[in-house]
Amino acid sequence: MAEPNILDRLAADALLLGGPRARSHAQPPGDLGDLGDSQALAPKTGGRSVGDSGRFLGDSPRYASPEYPAAALGPLQDVARAIAEGGQLDIAMAGQTVLAVAALLAQGVRNVRTLAGIKPLSLSLLTIAESGDGKSTAEGVALHRISDLEREEDRLFKAELARRDKSDDRPPPRSPYRVMKDATAQGIWRAFRDGQPAQGSFTAEGAAMLCGWGMGAEHRAHTAGALNDLWDGGPVSLSRGTEGRTQLYGRRLAVHWLLQPAPAQGALHDPLLENIGFWPRFLIAWPAPLAPRKARQWHPENDPAIAAFWDRCGELFREALPDGCTDLPAIEADQEALALACRSFEALEREARTAGGKLADVRAFAVRATEQAFRVAGVLAAFDGRETIDASTMRGAVQLVTYSLETWQGIFGSREEAEAVEWARALLAWMFKQGGRVSEQAVLRIGPKSLRSRQRRDTALALLETEGLVRRAIDYTGNGGERVVPGAWEVVNVAVR
Repeated sequence: MAEPNILDRLAADALLLGGPRARSHAQPPGDLGDLGDSQALAPKTGGRSVGDSGRFLGDSPRYASPEYPAAALGPLQDVARAIAEGGQLDIAMAGQTVLAVAALLAQGVRNVRTLAGIKPLSLSLLTIAESGDGKSTAEGVALHRISDLEREEDRLFKAELARRDKSDDRPPPRSPYRVMKDATAQGIWRAFRDGQPAQGSFTAEGAAMLCGWGMGAEHRAHTAGALNDLWDGGPVSLSRGTEGRTQLYGRRLAVHWLLQPAPAQGALHDPLLENIGFWPRFLIAWPAPLAPRKARQWHPENDPAIAAFWDRCGELFREALPDGCTDLPAIEADQEALALACRSFEALEREARTAGGKLADVRAFAVRATEQAFRVAGVLAAFDGRETIDASTMRGAVQLVTYSLETWQGIFGSREEAEAVEWARALLAWMFKQGGRVSEQAVLRIGPKSLRSRQRRDTALALLETEGLVRRAIDYTGNGGERVVPGAWEVVNVAVR
């Protein structure tokens, strides 16, 4: 799909999530070569065709995400494709869901050795999609076996509690639950205190998580910092009123939250969450909106790929969890996989930390990408019953992380470009209100506050002039001639608003 021009952007009422369109690529998700040559560093030559992955947010410019590399899921690709086909869903939605479920189970049985030492196999995934685009369908199928086993464990747990009387001084049994559907941050801490050391937060209402008490203005930094510590493998350490201090070690949390585009606008661009590295710990997907679906019954239990996935989920669920996950065995990368990860790390570092680098605008995400790849590779290996990560698995993990990195880059875009477009849009709207002609001095005196500096004013005017939206103001003389008015500008196309 062709890149929308600046005219399209400026005419839009609002930019997509505050930033420009994704710089998508036409390169198919295949061998990444030497990075494992991250597609995020490849030239962006186009995107998906119109009607395939484009989506609108109100009057926002069209955003086209990268192609989701389903083959990179390795042992999970068959079940992801089966859920996408049977449920009539985008493959990115299915891929995110099965990867999250695999991480939920793998994090309780293994850690992974990364370039920076032993890390958890916990993953945090975020999916941007409209309500009704299939997350509940995908999650219902992916979590089916876990939900069945939780119900059985719930029955046994309640029976054990019923057998105990008040004189029983034994510690209460750990609650058996693994999945929290709509937990608050405080609910997560309590769940770890009373229950299993490896759990998951899966919710189709990510906005509720981000707008709850723990993420309110007064508590957001503390709660997000605590979630960061948990992702890093640190302790759960909180003090809450009469409950006293909570200090738990070796806890693991897998996350899959769905955010609808409108709430995502504020949440993803919250400077506090970005600056403390909250979102850079998330792997994101923006699936294509669903095409009109066919009316047909679907029996996922009859699909062999889904049945095999359920069987493996059951095996991992039944493995006894320790009191804490700090000392779990660590999956190691073999020499070829390690060499590939090192090449990827160095290339990402150059592009993220060098001025003008292709990933400088998403530096916080890029510098964590290699650890994310180790985690994803470890999850895939653990789910497949392997103790080592081979090169094929690592290459697939780099592809999946690259997809996320490109999507983040598309959402945020170039900071400088985004600012310049916003200034130009504000100036154009203001010029219309002034009748279509303004002086340069008037912009500085009474123009939009964001443009009351020469640098911003001149940048906005240059951008508008380049796109043919404004020009130097012209007066017509009595003899039919023209005279350029010094220091004044006028709108060229008054139809654009």
